[in-house]
Amino acid sequence: LVHLVGLARPSEFLIESPFGGGPGLAAVLTAHHTEAGLFAGTSKALFRARAVVSFRVEIPGASETVLVEASAASRWKFHSRTLNLVHTENNIDRTGPGNMMKGGGKPGHRSQAVERPDGVEWWRTFNKDKDSPDLMQSSGRMIARSRVVREHWLRDGDPVAVLGSLHRAEDGSLRLVADGADGAGWLTNDKSLSKALGELGTPAGEGGEGPS
Repeated sequence: LVHLVGLARPSEFLIESPFGGGPGLAAVLTAHHTEAGLFAGTSKALFRARAVVSFRVEIPGASETVLVEASAASRWKFHSRTLNLVHTENNIDRTGPGNMMKGGGKPGHRSQAVERPDGVEWWRTFNKDKDSPDLMQSSGRMIARSRVVREHWLRDGDPVAVLGSLHRAEDGSLRLVADGADGAGWLTNDKSLSKALGELGTPAGEGGEGPS
């Protein structure tokens, strides 16, 4: 296994977010209920959505980049504690005209929410029957409880540490893979998990927040 540290750069595709956090190269989005009362905050994660696309690692001083190859067979390990929190989408609900999903703004300030046209489809795809988007609709005097999504991302230009198997492809390019032959791969942009990241700068976060 090889440990590479450099700057993450797009290869071909980017991941988009239905909310405000993207685009990027790897993402973990966690959905939560809002909790009212004295200890107001958010619930434990209702569900998680993960995605990664192939990207390049630009190594300072090196003459070529290394492709981090992501495919259906890849076994890259990353989660909300290995990627930086870059956006929190508050006030997610479907109480407006047409049941369009809305979100955004400061916690509790639903008037600041904006339409999220792809939100319902995303919720149906990833909620794993744990929180149907139909439950976000108010009924009579019962106002639906809003949701929160926390977005953890690896984005273009972030310092990144990647552990995987290094191979040279037929075209001569270098590729880092996590195909299971040498175990799973691992990636992070959290400098507390890889001290070498601190020498490359700090990825953009949400008001200086780290992973949660």
